[in-house]
Amino acid sequence: MDGQSDALRDRLLLFELGPCHYALRASAVNGLAECGPLRQVPGAPPSVMGLVEWRGHPLTVLDLPRLLGHTAPHGPACIIRLAPPLQGTSLFLPAHVRMATVECPSQTVEHEGRRLRLIDPSSLVRQAEQELQEGRPE
Repeated sequence: MDGQSDALRDRLLLFELGPCHYALRASAVNGLAECGPLRQVPGAPPSVMGLVEWRGHPLTVLDLPRLLGHTAPHGPACIIRLAPPLQGTSLFLPAHVRMATVECPSQTVEHEGRRLRLIDPSSLVRQAEQELQEGRPE
């Protein structure tokens, strides 16, 4: 494969929530881990599940299914630590994750006959921040 074709490919984390298929650019991720015990944050919006410790540092855990409009399925769960500048945030994901290299990713990606919605982690963090602002009394 030549260098020009490589430039049109991107590594993605793929997962499903309900009937929907999603993708997250691997470059936006700084690690995956099992979800450990969460410390609740009083007054946090519903999309903030709490805090978890990651290698000695606290991470805010956002409820990814809730932010995407799904109810959380039961089963194995992991947290996805986001890469800088969002390294203090992680996404709770109760689904299996796999990696794939996909050509020309855009907002919607086709892979193995499925339409995948490409997630922007920055917009999820802004959504949680907006929930926080709306819930604060003036």
